[in-house]
Amino acid sequence: MSLNHIAPGNVETIQALVVGLANPGISYFLRHLAAESLCSIGQGNAVVIQSLLNLINNPESDDDTLRIVAGSLGTIGQGNELAIHCLLNLINNPENGYYTRLTAVESLGKIGQGNELAIHCLLKLLNNPESDYCHTRRIVAESLGRIDPGNAVAIQCLLNLISESPHHTRWLVAESLSTIGQGNQLAIHGLLNLLANSDGDDDTRSIAAESLGRIDPGNTLAIESLLNLLANPERDGFSCMIDGERLSKIGQGNQLAIHGLLNLINTPESGRYTRLQAVESLGEIGQGNELAIHCLLNLINNPECDDDTHWQAVGSLGKIGQGNELAIQCLLNLMNNPERDHHTHCLAAESLGRIDPGNAVAIQYLQNLLNNPESDEDTCWKAIVILGEINPGNAMAIQALVAHLASPEVSDRLRHLASWYLVRIAQGNAHAIQCLQNLLNNPGSDDDTRSIAAGSLGRIDPGNAVAIQCLLNLLANPECD
Repeated sequence: MSLNHIAPGNVETIQALVVGLANPGISYFLRHLAAESLCSIGQGNAVVIQSLLNLINNPESDDDTLRIVAGSLGTIGQGNELAIHCLLNLINNPENGYYTRLTAVESLGKIGQGNELAIHCLLKLLNNPESDYCHTRRIVAESLGRIDPGNAVAIQCLLNLISESPHHTRWLVAESLSTIGQGNQLAIHGLLNLLANSDGDDDTRSIAAESLGRIDPGNTLAIESLLNLLANPERDGFSCMIDGERLSKIGQGNQLAIHGLLNLINTPESGRYTRLQAVESLGEIGQGNELAIHCLLNLINNPECDDDTHWQAVGSLGKIGQGNELAIQCLLNLMNNPERDHHTHCLAAESLGRIDPGNAVAIQYLQNLLNNPESDEDTCWKAIVILGEINPGNAMAIQALVAHLASPEVSDRLRHLASWYLVRIAQGNAHAIQCLQNLLNNPGSDDDTRSIAAGSLGRIDPGNAVAIQCLLNLLANPECD
């Protein structure tokens, strides 16, 4: 429990936190913690804001203090003229550290909306030939776009940076452009030009396509560009994965994207990575699409399909086949196929539980896995996780988790995992409460079982008298370690 929880708005509390923030004799982590506490109680609080401004204006404040305060003002100083003025002073003072000034720029982008002095300051920074560091220009441009929506200088700067930045930071530039370029024609045309530029590299096209799809939802060229990149046999597995993830973000329910993925899956010339990623992406964007479901069923039933693609098809079917009878029957057949391994059966059970919540066959299979003495720890772990996710409140799933929690032969790691998922799916559930109370009242339950069960019971039924009494008894027991 911290000061901001027990005394929000208290002047003495605020002062204590300010003193802690400004103390160079304590760790940087604790000073940040003090700043976070101030921010949690200081939204619009004049005392807090003034205390922070006093720190900035104090000539004895060190650079760490200035940087922490600059970040805090960006959280609580919305529209406050004095706060904006202080941030401008921090930015314009060359004696301040680089990261302090950059933090002030970020904060200005959060609280300086429409402020002419702030806009002028950021424009001046972008036009300064000495500000050539890509990271600096990106943050300045994003802040400018936030406080002056549609600013052409900011957008053009980010468009240039997509091509100029180091490969590993281009995605940050794209994020910034997506933040400030929503529906902006200059940004859209700039990204279209990047995609059409035959001299551009594939990674730049991939990033530009995602940005275009985010600021102009459904843009055909953005989707086609990512599909073409996925189809490129020269792209490695990691690049295919990134292209597919980007398509999943911008192609939700888009028919062009779905049909493009189906073509990639059904084309014999598609490389292994291409097909595998297309199957995964189809599971992200093909919700309820009959053609997509049919394609996944064909892959699952194809004996020549490689294991990785087969497993991915099973997982993707669990995301898009809700209520589909053919999909349900396919997964049931897969679970009942003795020639398939435990991993396949587990995936099928998980997908079946997702598309047919409460399916007794799926839950019974997972329960059997937990009860099988030959199941290794990883298999049991997976079974518990699936039981805890596929159907909250299901009596069979709850019973299976309680039984696993109660077994002294099971590792503490698995018992605690079962407890955690039981709390997650059985909040206020009368059946779960009764099962746990029975465990606590069972004279055969050992102390570890009682402790875990009481903890679970107290979380799913706060104030439960049986749980509280059990914990008190354990505390009073001199033989309890």
